[in-house]
Amino acid sequence: MQASPFPAENTDSSAPASPPSRIKVGCAGWSLPRAAWPEFPADGTHLQRYAARLNVAEINSSFYGPHQSATYARWAASVPDSFRFSVKLPKTITHQQRLRECAPLLAAFLMQAGGLGDKLGCLLAQLPPSLAFDAVVVDDFLRDLRQRHCGPVALEPRHASWFEAPADALLQARKIGRVLADPQVAAAAGSGAEVWCIFDNTAEGAALTDALHTLQGVRAAAFGKEGIFR
Repeated sequence: MQASPFPAENTDSSAPASPPSRIKVGCAGWSLPRAAWPEFPADGTHLQRYAARLNVAEINSSFYGPHQSATYARWAASVPDSFRFSVKLPKTITHQQRLRECAPLLAAFLMQAGGLGDKLGCLLAQLPPSLAFDAVVVDDFLRDLRQRHCGPVALEPRHASWFEAPADALLQARKIGRVLADPQVAAAAGSGAEVWCIFDNTAEGAALTDALHTLQGVRAAAFGKEGIFR
Protein backbone atom coordinates (compact mmCIF):
# COMPACT_ATOMS: atom_id res chain seq x y z
CA MET A 1 0.00 0.00 0.00
CA GLN A 2 1.31 3.41 -0.93
CA ALA A 3 1.53 5.83 1.97
CA SER A 4 -0.65 8.90 1.75
CA PRO A 5 1.25 12.20 1.40
CA PHE A 6 -1.30 13.83 3.70
CA PRO A 7 -0.99 13.57 7.49
CA ALA A 8 -3.75 11.54 9.06
CA GLU A 9 -6.28 13.52 11.05
CA ASN A 10 -6.04 13.07 14.81
CA THR A 11 -9.15 11.20 15.89
CA ASP A 12 -8.34 11.24 19.59
CA SER A 13 -11.26 13.15 21.10
CA SER A 14 -9.11 14.16 24.07
CA ALA A 15 -6.60 15.96 21.83
CA PRO A 16 -6.95 19.65 20.94
CA ALA A 17 -8.84 20.18 17.70
CA SER A 18 -6.67 23.04 16.51
CA PRO A 19 -3.34 24.78 17.16
CA PRO A 20 -3.14 28.00 19.15
CA SER A 21 -5.22 30.69 17.47
CA ARG A 22 -2.17 32.94 16.96
CA ILE A 23 -0.83 30.48 14.35
CA LYS A 24 -2.90 30.20 11.18
CA VAL A 25 -2.07 27.71 8.43
CA GLY A 26 -3.86 27.39 5.12
CA CYS A 27 -3.78 27.80 1.35
CA ALA A 28 -4.55 30.38 -1.29
CA GLY A 29 -8.01 29.15 -2.19
CA TRP A 30 -9.69 26.01 -0.94
CA SER A 31 -9.87 23.69 -3.91
CA LEU A 32 -9.27 20.04 -3.04
CA PRO A 33 -7.35 17.90 -5.55
CA ARG A 34 -9.07 14.57 -6.06
CA ALA A 35 -6.07 12.75 -4.61
CA ALA A 36 -6.66 14.57 -1.30
CA TRP A 37 -10.37 13.79 -1.00
CA PRO A 38 -9.93 10.75 1.31
CA GLU A 39 -8.16 13.00 3.84
CA PHE A 40 -11.20 15.29 4.20
CA PRO A 41 -14.84 14.75 5.14
CA ALA A 42 -16.84 13.28 2.30
CA ASP A 43 -19.82 15.60 2.62
CA GLY A 44 -20.16 19.31 2.04
CA THR A 45 -18.72 21.86 -0.35
CA HIS A 46 -14.99 22.08 -0.97
CA LEU A 47 -14.83 24.98 1.48
CA GLN A 48 -16.69 23.10 4.20
CA ARG A 49 -14.47 20.05 3.77
CA TYR A 50 -11.30 22.19 3.63
CA ALA A 51 -12.28 24.03 6.81
CA ALA A 52 -12.57 20.75 8.69
CA ARG A 53 -8.77 20.39 8.55
CA LEU A 54 -7.31 23.88 8.11
CA ASN A 55 -8.10 27.08 9.98
CA VAL A 56 -7.57 29.83 7.37
CA ALA A 57 -7.82 30.42 3.63
CA GLU A 58 -6.74 33.26 1.40
CA ILE A 59 -9.35 34.68 -0.95
CA ASN A 60 -7.27 35.85 -3.89
CA SER A 61 -10.06 35.99 -6.46
CA SER A 62 -10.92 39.40 -4.99
CA PHE A 63 -7.74 40.69 -6.64
CA TYR A 64 -9.22 40.11 -10.09
CA GLY A 65 -12.80 41.23 -9.54
CA PRO A 66 -15.35 42.12 -6.85
CA HIS A 67 -17.56 39.70 -4.95
CA GLN A 68 -20.93 40.62 -3.55
CA SER A 69 -21.22 41.01 0.21
CA ALA A 70 -23.72 38.13 0.16
CA THR A 71 -21.07 35.86 -1.39
CA TYR A 72 -18.64 36.64 1.41
CA ALA A 73 -21.43 36.05 3.93
CA ARG A 74 -22.18 32.65 2.40
CA TRP A 75 -18.53 31.65 2.68
CA ALA A 76 -18.44 32.82 6.30
CA ALA A 77 -21.50 30.74 7.13
CA SER A 78 -19.82 27.64 5.68
CA VAL A 79 -16.90 27.45 8.14
CA PRO A 80 -16.41 26.92 11.90
CA ASP A 81 -16.42 29.86 14.29
CA SER A 82 -12.62 29.73 14.67
CA PHE A 83 -11.96 29.87 10.91
CA ARG A 84 -10.64 33.08 9.36
CA PHE A 85 -10.21 34.40 5.82
CA SER A 86 -7.46 36.57 4.39
CA VAL A 87 -8.75 38.75 1.57
CA LYS A 88 -6.54 40.19 -1.16
CA LEU A 89 -7.04 43.83 -2.13
CA PRO A 90 -8.17 44.40 -5.73
CA LYS A 91 -5.60 45.11 -8.42
CA THR A 92 -7.52 48.28 -9.22
CA ILE A 93 -6.15 49.65 -5.92
CA THR A 94 -2.67 48.16 -5.86
CA HIS A 95 -1.70 47.87 -9.53
CA GLN A 96 -3.84 50.36 -11.45
CA GLN A 97 -4.19 53.23 -9.00
CA ARG A 98 -0.92 52.22 -7.33
CA LEU A 99 -2.30 53.30 -3.94
CA ARG A 100 -3.15 56.83 -5.20
CA GLU A 101 -6.60 58.38 -5.04
CA CYS A 102 -8.34 55.09 -4.42
CA ALA A 103 -10.62 55.98 -1.48
CA PRO A 104 -13.87 55.03 -3.31
CA LEU A 105 -12.39 51.73 -4.46
CA LEU A 106 -11.15 50.95 -0.96
CA ALA A 107 -14.52 51.81 0.59
CA ALA A 108 -16.34 49.53 -1.88
CA PHE A 109 -13.93 46.66 -1.28
CA LEU A 110 -14.21 46.89 2.50
CA MET A 111 -18.00 47.00 2.32
CA GLN A 112 -17.99 43.83 0.21
CA ALA A 113 -15.45 41.93 2.32
CA GLY A 114 -17.33 43.05 5.43
CA GLY A 115 -19.82 40.34 4.55
CA LEU A 116 -17.40 37.95 6.24
CA GLY A 117 -18.21 39.53 9.60
CA ASP A 118 -15.93 38.25 12.35
CA LYS A 119 -14.54 35.63 9.94
CA LEU A 120 -12.55 38.40 8.24
CA GLY A 121 -9.00 37.91 9.43
CA CYS A 122 -6.22 39.66 7.54
CA LEU A 123 -6.28 41.97 4.53
CA LEU A 124 -3.48 41.35 2.02
CA ALA A 125 -2.11 44.08 -0.25
CA GLN A 126 0.32 42.70 -2.84
CA LEU A 127 2.15 45.49 -4.68
CA PRO A 128 3.59 45.39 -8.21
CA PRO A 129 7.39 44.95 -8.43
CA SER A 130 7.71 48.37 -10.08
CA LEU A 131 6.01 50.26 -7.25
CA ALA A 132 8.73 52.05 -5.27
CA PHE A 133 8.20 53.33 -1.74
CA ASP A 134 6.88 56.89 -1.64
CA ALA A 135 6.35 58.03 1.95
CA VAL A 136 3.67 60.59 1.12
CA VAL A 137 1.62 58.26 -1.09
CA VAL A 138 1.93 55.32 1.27
CA ASP A 139 1.10 57.32 4.38
CA ASP A 140 -1.98 58.83 2.73
CA PHE A 141 -3.17 55.39 1.69
CA LEU A 142 -2.51 53.73 5.04
CA ARG A 143 -4.10 56.58 6.96
CA ASP A 144 -7.27 56.18 4.90
CA LEU A 145 -7.15 52.41 5.29
CA ARG A 146 -6.73 52.64 9.06
CA GLN A 147 -9.61 55.07 9.36
CA ARG A 148 -11.82 52.47 7.71
CA HIS A 149 -10.34 49.20 9.02
CA CYS A 150 -8.63 48.47 12.33
CA GLY A 151 -7.98 44.74 11.82
CA PRO A 152 -4.80 42.96 10.71
CA VAL A 153 -3.26 44.07 7.41
CA ALA A 154 -0.27 42.54 5.62
CA LEU A 155 1.61 44.30 2.84
CA GLU A 156 3.63 42.41 0.22
CA PRO A 157 5.98 44.94 -1.43
CA ARG A 158 8.36 43.72 -4.12
CA HIS A 159 10.52 46.78 -4.80
CA ALA A 160 13.83 47.07 -2.95
CA SER A 161 12.99 50.54 -1.62
CA TRP A 162 10.39 49.01 0.69
CA PHE A 163 13.05 47.16 2.67
CA GLU A 164 14.77 50.22 4.14
CA ALA A 165 14.37 52.08 7.43
CA PRO A 166 11.81 54.74 6.30
CA ALA A 167 9.39 52.09 5.03
CA ASP A 168 9.92 49.97 8.15
CA ALA A 169 9.11 52.90 10.40
CA LEU A 170 5.94 53.83 8.51
CA LEU A 171 4.61 50.27 8.43
CA GLN A 172 5.24 49.87 12.13
CA ALA A 173 3.59 53.20 12.92
CA ARG A 174 0.45 52.14 11.05
CA LYS A 175 0.58 48.60 12.51
CA ILE A 176 0.97 46.97 9.10
CA GLY A 177 2.63 43.59 8.78
CA ARG A 178 4.98 42.79 5.90
CA VAL A 179 4.78 39.51 4.06
CA LEU A 180 7.82 37.27 4.30
CA ALA A 181 7.61 35.56 0.92
CA ASP A 182 9.57 32.69 -0.59
CA PRO A 183 12.16 33.39 -1.85
CA GLN A 184 12.95 35.62 1.09
CA VAL A 185 13.81 39.24 0.27
CA ALA A 186 14.17 40.66 3.76
CA ALA A 187 12.94 40.18 7.29
CA ALA A 188 9.28 40.90 7.83
CA ALA A 189 8.30 43.95 9.83
CA GLY A 190 6.99 43.11 13.29
CA SER A 191 3.19 43.13 13.55
CA GLY A 192 2.21 41.40 16.75
CA ALA A 193 2.00 37.79 17.79
CA GLU A 194 -0.39 36.44 15.17
CA VAL A 195 1.27 34.50 12.35
CA TRP A 196 -0.33 33.50 9.05
CA CYS A 197 1.32 30.83 6.92
CA ILE A 198 -0.30 30.61 3.48
CA PHE A 199 0.81 28.14 0.81
CA ASP A 200 0.13 29.10 -2.80
CA ASN A 201 2.40 26.75 -4.75
CA THR A 202 -0.64 25.36 -6.49
CA ALA A 203 1.10 25.05 -9.86
CA GLU A 204 2.94 21.98 -8.57
CA GLY A 205 -0.05 20.78 -6.56
CA ALA A 206 1.90 20.76 -3.31
CA ALA A 207 0.19 23.58 -1.41
CA LEU A 208 -2.34 21.42 0.39
CA THR A 209 0.23 18.78 1.29
CA ASP A 210 2.62 21.40 2.63
CA ALA A 211 -0.12 23.11 4.65
CA LEU A 212 -1.28 19.91 6.31
CA HIS A 213 2.27 18.85 7.19
CA THR A 214 3.00 22.31 8.59
CA LEU A 215 -0.16 22.27 10.67
CA GLN A 216 0.80 18.86 12.02
CA GLY A 217 4.21 20.23 13.00
CA VAL A 218 2.66 23.26 14.70
CA ARG A 219 0.43 21.01 16.77
CA ALA A 220 3.32 18.76 17.71
CA ALA A 221 5.41 21.74 18.84
CA ALA A 222 2.60 23.48 20.71
CA PHE A 223 1.13 20.59 22.67
CA GLY A 224 2.76 18.07 24.95
CA LYS A 225 2.11 14.33 24.89
CA GLU A 226 -0.89 14.82 27.16
CA GLY A 227 -2.38 17.38 24.75
CA ILE A 228 -1.68 20.28 27.08
CA PHE A 229 -0.76 23.60 25.48
CA ARG A 230 2.66 24.72 26.63
